[in-house]
Amino acid sequence: MYTLTRLIQSLISSGHSKAAQESVSADSEGPKELTSIRLKPSTRAYLQAQSDHLGISLSQSINMIIDGVVELETSPVKNSFDTIYDRIMMLFDSHGIMPLDRRRMLSKYGVTTAILKSRDDFLDLVTPEMISDLSDWFCVRQKWLNGVSTEICETRNIIWYKNAEGMALTMLEQALLNKGLKVYVIKRHGIDMQRAEEIDDNINNLDMGFIFETNRTVAGVTFRRFEICEFQRWNYVRCREHLKLIFKFLDQYNEKFRHSGTSISFDGISLDDEVLEPLRNGKLLPAQLRDKFYHHQIWYPEDYTADVNHQYLSMDFERYLDGLKNGPGKYFTRKTTKYNSTEWEVKLYGSVEETLTYYSLSEALLDQAQRYSKTNQNTLNSNS
Repeated sequence: MYTLTRLIQSLISSGHSKAAQESVSADSEGPKELTSIRLKPSTRAYLQAQSDHLGISLSQSINMIIDGVVELETSPVKNSFDTIYDRIMMLFDSHGIMPLDRRRMLSKYGVTTAILKSRDDFLDLVTPEMISDLSDWFCVRQKWLNGVSTEICETRNIIWYKNAEGMALTMLEQALLNKGLKVYVIKRHGIDMQRAEEIDDNINNLDMGFIFETNRTVAGVTFRRFEICEFQRWNYVRCREHLKLIFKFLDQYNEKFRHSGTSISFDGISLDDEVLEPLRNGKLLPAQLRDKFYHHQIWYPEDYTADVNHQYLSMDFERYLDGLKNGPGKYFTRKTTKYNSTEWEVKLYGSVEETLTYYSLSEALLDQAQRYSKTNQNTLNSNS
């Protein structure tokens, strides 16, 4: 019924301003126009079923829907506040966070368990700072939380097209900061990949993108955080090349660091259009889908990397991995300076104990790879 009222609301919203200007009173004098409504048979059957369920007549059911829509349209402030509350609760529900844990996460804003149950009391405590925190915790748009947008998630924060090495660094950063990363490689279900390479048309359009899953802890409450990366077409050769480079990097990393505390695991998931479209457009929470991912078709991205080996070796992917693996044990930390810039600190331990500071993760990894490359190690050994 909520969806139906929203539909009718959108249809009459354009007449709202005119009605408000004329301020027509229900008791005003003037000719009264007899009103009749002609319904499609399917619509009548649907409304009749609703009426029977509620124990009211068909005309009463129609009146109730239209009155409700008018109230929604003429009470935008109340409706907006209700939307904020509903969306915040939806976030907690979809991430499986229980009421007592919600209270812990929001306690700095004065939220108690009793306040969580009261829509009005809770809304009294909502501030821009709370909205900002919720946006960051759950990776959703502040405009959506504020009830002014239908787009839930940002979908262009993480760009991989023409940025395969940058994507690799982003995944490394996520794994280092969150003690591991899960990557879902999402594609449209039912499209043959080889055919999509050969035929670039609407029928064979094969959208593909990534979703990151990490563990996030707030006030002692740990939950899964999801972030949507951009989607592009496998059909286009340049997109395909960058996707294959990323697949190869994931496969190489998984081979070398599978059992480390900063592992990156990945799975290929195929989704039907009715799920993929809202997901890639940021209108569906990945947390609502996560448990259903493996009910869909699984595929293996690592099977599509054979023809990019030369290009892969000419780029920095392997040097990034060497920077992590070679030499003494390392602990990477990202820090914010007093000037609000970011720097990376690498603490070496074991036979060599030293702390080094770098402007970026890329600089840190490439320097570590160069310091502890086999060539350099052989030179050091011959000089000793």
